[in-house]
Amino acid sequence: MADASVTGPIGRRRFCLLGAAPLGLDGAAPPPAAAAGDWINVRAFGAAGDGDADDAPAIRAALAAAGGRTVFFPVGRYRVTAGFRSEVPVHIRGEGTGAGPGSGAQANDHCTRIVCDFPAGHLFDVESMFPSIFRDFQVNVAPSRRPMARGAAIHLRPPGTATVANYHVEGVAINHFHTGIAVIRPAWGTIRGCYFGDWAGDAISLTTDMRIEGSGGHVRNNYFFGQTSGATQRSCIHLGCGYVHVAENEILGARHGVHCAIANHPAGYIRVFQNTIEEQAEAGVHVESVGDEQATMMAICDNEFSALTNGPTYAASVRISPNGSPGVNFIQDLLISRNITRHVLSADGRHYRIGNGRNVKLADNLLEELGQHGPVGIQVGDGEASGLMVPLVVEGNQFLGGFRQRYLLPRAGTVIVRESQGCPHALLPGHAADGSELFCPDGTPAGPVAAGGPGCFARRLGKAWRA
Repeated sequence: MADASVTGPIGRRRFCLLGAAPLGLDGAAPPPAAAAGDWINVRAFGAAGDGDADDAPAIRAALAAAGGRTVFFPVGRYRVTAGFRSEVPVHIRGEGTGAGPGSGAQANDHCTRIVCDFPAGHLFDVESMFPSIFRDFQVNVAPSRRPMARGAAIHLRPPGTATVANYHVEGVAINHFHTGIAVIRPAWGTIRGCYFGDWAGDAISLTTDMRIEGSGGHVRNNYFFGQTSGATQRSCIHLGCGYVHVAENEILGARHGVHCAIANHPAGYIRVFQNTIEEQAEAGVHVESVGDEQATMMAICDNEFSALTNGPTYAASVRISPNGSPGVNFIQDLLISRNITRHVLSADGRHYRIGNGRNVKLADNLLEELGQHGPVGIQVGDGEASGLMVPLVVEGNQFLGGFRQRYLLPRAGTVIVRESQGCPHALLPGHAADGSELFCPDGTPAGPVAAGGPGCFARRLGKAWRA
């Protein structure tokens, strides 16, 4: 099979995701009949699918008649002049996604396309605690039809104080909406194999709006093709709740690749692993707290980060913000491990920037700096100790390229650093508090650590590193 990818500048991958639509969870292909058994065909209700007629009334009638059955959209271009509101779960099924960067892929006629010809509001707005399912169609591949001021392509919310249970969005391509998929108070859903080509706010937003815990579920194998340098988009994936796996996604562009802004309820068990996260304007993964909400059991592992085109606004591959309230520790049990960062950063840039945490381990990461500006590799504390508590362990990280300092440590609070490489005196961590320790395996000088000499075991005492 011929390779369908085209490689652009280093660090930016362009894919053309053309081809057959994936089968659903049940493995069944869409039926050709207009209405058969558990399937309802929108054509049987008068939908033309020609891109000219207003198909909204026919689609609304099909949804009303479905009674929980699958509403099937055959290949076609369905122009709608209004969105669809439902207080019962919906099951929407099309044929093919055919989406990818560039107008050629977006103009693919061999798929189901829903073209929004209304200025604001959601396309599918479902208020139900029961699972809705969306599979194998495109939304809005004609950007001139609709401004991106507000509204989501798929908006799921529960009634009262319930949660949205076990929703599925698979093989859906969304272009030119303010928000692609927004779920309020999710309860372990799945967003998989989707494409996001243009948006203004967040491509995916999973949040909780009250003191009820959300469970984001799985965000897997999706592709985000966002803005890069100078991006105005907020994020590719926005998480305001916990119990979520963000895995094996291709995440390109926006201000943040993954933005964890924990709000309205404490969040636990967030995993960001095996993703490609490239060319964000500000940070690959940014974690912060809103209103001092706590986050625990977070792992950021086995990801590939790249920033080869962005300028001085790039803060870090992984940025854990200091909390809004000084001295408040909001994140506990944080593991950042086995990631690769490959950057060209400004002198003020950082590969990792950790400003909050208790029981933090930053281990076995590979930092490769391709530029000539000499940034800092790992900064712990953002120049202060606000929200940082022991134990903080930094070990086994490897550095390639030119760094002004490998580490920048807080003036207060102790940090244990175990190097896997030699660490000449000039690269020892600055601003470290007395009691901090550093171990390098390549030598044991008899006296104090000397300028230009190899590292060894050293302890910070009297504001100086001593062997």
